[in-house]
Amino acid sequence: MGRGDSSRIRDVTERHSPPGADELELAIIGPGYGESVVVHTGGGRWAVVDSCVNARTGVPHALEYLDALGVDPADSVDLVVATHWHADHVGGLGRLTTTCRRAVFCCPVVFTNREVLTFVGAMAGHDVGHAGASTKEMREVLSVLRERKVRPRFAIANRRILRQGDCVVWSLSPGDGAVVRYVRSASSVQSSEDPTTTLPRTLSPNQTSVALWIKIRDVAVVLGSDLEKTGWIEVLDSTARPQGRASVLKVSHHGSANAHEPRLWDEMMTKGPVAVVTPFRGSRNPPPTRKDLQRVLRMTSNAYITAEPRAARSIKALNRRIGRRFREMPMSGRPSSEPGMVRLRRGLESSDGWKVTPFGGACHLQEYLTRTAHE
Repeated sequence: MGRGDSSRIRDVTERHSPPGADELELAIIGPGYGESVVVHTGGGRWAVVDSCVNARTGVPHALEYLDALGVDPADSVDLVVATHWHADHVGGLGRLTTTCRRAVFCCPVVFTNREVLTFVGAMAGHDVGHAGASTKEMREVLSVLRERKVRPRFAIANRRILRQGDCVVWSLSPGDGAVVRYVRSASSVQSSEDPTTTLPRTLSPNQTSVALWIKIRDVAVVLGSDLEKTGWIEVLDSTARPQGRASVLKVSHHGSANAHEPRLWDEMMTKGPVAVVTPFRGSRNPPPTRKDLQRVLRMTSNAYITAEPRAARSIKALNRRIGRRFREMPMSGRPSSEPGMVRLRRGLESSDGWKVTPFGGACHLQEYLTRTAHE
C-alpha cells in the first residue's frame, strides 16, 4: 500500500470518527455548489443548517455524514433550518426533513417573489407557483410537515428558535427592514389581477436569509448564511440580539464583498476567530475571488475554505500549464477538487480552543492562495 493510500485511509477513518458526548462539533460541508452545516450540540444531539446533495448518490451530504458517524438522524436531529430558499442551500431538503422526523423545521418568516405563492399553495395542499428547484424542495418540505400536522417555526430577528439541553439557537435575521419590504410586496400582489406573472421582485432570497447564533454553555458560533451587508447592519444595530462574542464564523455569502461588514468582526467575534468560507461555482464569475479571500485573511489568520473556489482545470490543461513537473508529481501531492469539509471540534469542559480539521478539497486559506499564486 502506497503513502497516498495510507493517507486517504487515515483521512476516511478520522472523518468518520464521531464526537464525544461532551464535544461540540461543526461540520461545514461545501462541495463548490451547495452548503450544509451539521452541528453536534452535545450529548448525541444534532442540528442541520441548510442542505446540499452528493452529486454521485443524490443523497444529502448531511445524511451521509451522520450515517458514517453511526448517528440515526430520525432520533438524534432536533433542528433543521433552511436559511433561505436559494437552490444551493436547499438541495435535498425534502429528503432531509422526511428523514429527521423529530426535528423542528425552521425557515425565514419573510418570503420573496414566487416563494409566497408556493408556500400558500403547499400549506393548502395543492401546487401553486413556479416549479423551480428551490420551490420544489419547499413544496416537499411543507407537504411532510402538513402530513405530520406540525407547522414550520419561522425565523425572524432576535427570536430563540430552539433550546435543547445546554444549546440555545437564535435567529439574528431577517430584520424589520426585510419584513417591511415583504409587506409592500404582498400588497402589490393583492392588487394584481395576475400575481403569477406580475409578482414584484422587491426582495432577493439573500435579503431574507436567516443568520444564526448558536451558543452551547459559554461557546458561541455565528452561521452567516447568505446575509448581505444591509442585513448585518440591522443585526448589529439591534439592542435585542444575543450578547457576547462568537469564536467561529461561517462567512456570509461565500465571502463576497457585498456581505462583508467590518463591524461584525469587531463587535460580535472574538479576536482571531475560526472563519470558514464555502465557495460557489454556479455562475460565470463565482465568489469568492482572490480579493475576497485576502480580505477574510486580514480579519483573521485562522481561516479555511471547504473546496476550490472554481472548478479545477482538467489534468490535460494543468499539464500544459506547468508541464512535466506536474506529470511526475505523485497523485497524493496534486491539487484536489474533491468536495470538502471543514470540521471543528472542542470539548465543552475544556479550556482548549477549536481543533480544525480540513477534509477532501478543504484547506487553510493561506495555503490555497499560496498554491494558486501564479495561476
